[in-house]
Amino acid sequence: MGAVTPAEGRAAQRRLNEHMDALRTATPGGGAYFNEADVLEPDWQRSFFGSNYDKLVSVKRERDPWSVFWAPTTPGSEAWAVEASSELPTQNGRLCRV
Repeated sequence: MGAVTPAEGRAAQRRLNEHMDALRTATPGGGAYFNEADVLEPDWQRSFFGSNYDKLVSVKRERDPWSVFWAPTTPGSEAWAVEASSELPTQNGRLCRV
C-alpha cells in the first residue's frame, strides 16, 4: 500500500465525518473515547471531558501556566496549533500560538 495523497486523505476525513455525524445524531451527548478519538472531533471539549472541562482548564492553568505540556485535544490546548506542511491532520510540524 502506498502513501495517501492529500485528496485521498480529505476524502477519507469527509467519509469519517459523515459516519460520526450519524452517530452523534443517534446518541446526543454520548461523548467519545479519548484514546481512539479523531483530532478533528467537533466540540471535543464536551465530547471528551463533559461538564468537567472548565474545571480541568482551571487546574491546567494553575499547574502548567507556561503550557509546557500540550496535546491537540487536552484541556487548555486551544491557544496552540501545529503548523503542518500537509493538509492532513498531523502532529508533524511547528507548535505555534494561535
